[in-house]
Amino acid sequence: MKITTALLVLCVLFTSCSTLKFAADQKSVSSLAIDYQVSEKVNPIYKTLIDASFDDAMQKFNAESHSFSVHRRAANEATDLNFDLNKGKFVSKGGVAAGYIISGLGLIAAPIGTLGASGGEWLVFFYYFPMDRVIFSASLSDDLAEKAGKKNTYVIEVGALFSNKTRRTDKMSARLDKRLYDILVKMDKQKSK
Repeated sequence: MKITTALLVLCVLFTSCSTLKFAADQKSVSSLAIDYQVSEKVNPIYKTLIDASFDDAMQKFNAESHSFSVHRRAANEATDLNFDLNKGKFVSKGGVAAGYIISGLGLIAAPIGTLGASGGEWLVFFYYFPMDRVIFSASLSDDLAEKAGKKNTYVIEVGALFSNKTRRTDKMSARLDKRLYDILVKMDKQKSK
């Protein structure tokens, strides 16, 4: 119980400290130009999803009352807020099948075997739940950031078992939309302090 509580507290601390922070003299910023780059390591299935997620998050943020607005960076404009989408793994059909097989063996066969072998004294089990994953980092431009060059890294995961391809991409899209929007809202709250 104590370990679970400690882990929960650490998770809250690490996630609550992940806001990109404006420099103290940048309280008058009224608009941020956003740009993003998608690495070759990102699965092509995520390419259009990423574009739509950025558009959705910016549109939702701008529809509300905030201390600044956001827009896509124009060709001749400097980037204020940059996102680097570093990795995007989409679990294949083979990976999903492996998850079912390994988890079936680990959650059914291994406990039965160890209970029988130990005379009921101990139990061993294991599982493998493959995850679709997108990893990206975000940073403010050096002139706006509290700490120049500071990047925050974010991970979004969706379970690959028990869902088809469409549901998995829909879940990833919804989580990416929410994470991008949450980043902007946290920045707005930090800037407004």
